[in-house]
Amino acid sequence: RIQILFEEHMAAYRVVLSLSFAYIIASQSCNKLQDLLNTDYIAAAYSDKTTNDICVLNRMSCCNRKLEQEMLRRTKSYLSNRMYLLVNNFLKKIDKERSNMEILLRNMVKRIQTSESNRRNIYQKINAYISGDTSSLTSDDLRSGDWINSMISRCKGQIPENNANIRYFASVILILRGYDIMSRLIQSISKTDLSEQCYVATIRSGFKFAGCEYCDDATAFAGPCVGLCSNVVTGCLKSHIQSQKLLTYFATNQMNLSNLLISLNGEIDSTIKRYEGSCISATLAREMFNDTLYIGKLGYTDKDAKSSLDANWLCTYVFNGISKVNCWNGTNVDRYNYRIYEFTEAGQKENIEVEEDGLPVNDIDEFTQEYEWFEDKAQQLQLGNDILFGSAPSSVFSNHLTLSFGIVISHCLRNLL
Repeated sequence: RIQILFEEHMAAYRVVLSLSFAYIIASQSCNKLQDLLNTDYIAAAYSDKTTNDICVLNRMSCCNRKLEQEMLRRTKSYLSNRMYLLVNNFLKKIDKERSNMEILLRNMVKRIQTSESNRRNIYQKINAYISGDTSSLTSDDLRSGDWINSMISRCKGQIPENNANIRYFASVILILRGYDIMSRLIQSISKTDLSEQCYVATIRSGFKFAGCEYCDDATAFAGPCVGLCSNVVTGCLKSHIQSQKLLTYFATNQMNLSNLLISLNGEIDSTIKRYEGSCISATLAREMFNDTLYIGKLGYTDKDAKSSLDANWLCTYVFNGISKVNCWNGTNVDRYNYRIYEFTEAGQKENIEVEEDGLPVNDIDEFTQEYEWFEDKAQQLQLGNDILFGSAPSSVFSNHLTLSFGIVISHCLRNLL
């Protein structure tokens, strides 16, 4: 009997000793986590899993509910900035190209052979068009930009009809219209909040800003597994699948219009050369042409547009520290056994990391309609037509025209003439 009591006492002692060591180890981890988060919420280590809402750990840790709520609060404060970092960087590239195109447009308007008041009136109509009021321009307004033929016709009367200059003028206007839509689309993307399940998945996945991996001292330096990171990011951004497609399509058309401008430059140059040296008007036309020459060096490609919401780029360059071996798989340091789900509607329906549907992007249907209209006009110009007129979808400028028009007009008139 004494021997039985002794063995029971030793067994209990070993349990207490084991828990004590585990408590010490977990407490050390908690101290590190407390220093990392600069918070007093960490008071003790816990072994009861019922004390956790977010982290899934089968061992003693300091991730109690109070701490998890603090991690959730901190994650919500800056996760969206990181998720949308690349798309906002793409917006900066667009703004730079738009600024260059606005300078080109102003130089073209200055060459219109009419009175200053008429030029100002045409310029206001153009900017209304760029902002969404696509009924603001008339065919006469657009043809007023054909100053090349207007100048050369003074040399030998009527010349063969050539709409290269009109298409050039129209292409610049349409490109700026496209930049207006793209900018508003990106702003709408950036204002779309992430889902609650996205925030929780990010904490569980250990994206190196106070995630569950910090609750275990052994995993403090293990980055998330590549597959885990990719699935969490695509799950968080699943509501932007259509947005990514639209940005890529817009960028492709803008690249095509940029190439069209270069081609039209060649046509205009050939027209001037036929009359250059024979009269002063052709010489003046050459000077005007040089002032409105498009250089054609876009600072982005359609690949930049697509990668702005691409999980691989975000995991590699924003949520860095990912690894394929000795990585955090959501519960411990091991391999990640699930496949990587495609960033498509079908692929994201199977995503186990973020199953909840993302919050919808505001006005995504309107942006889709605007793209369809834009693509049609771009194709017309590439086919040799110069028509940019006709009614745009009513939704195109129902909510945005007043604000966008005011911004563009105030920005552009400061630099006019």
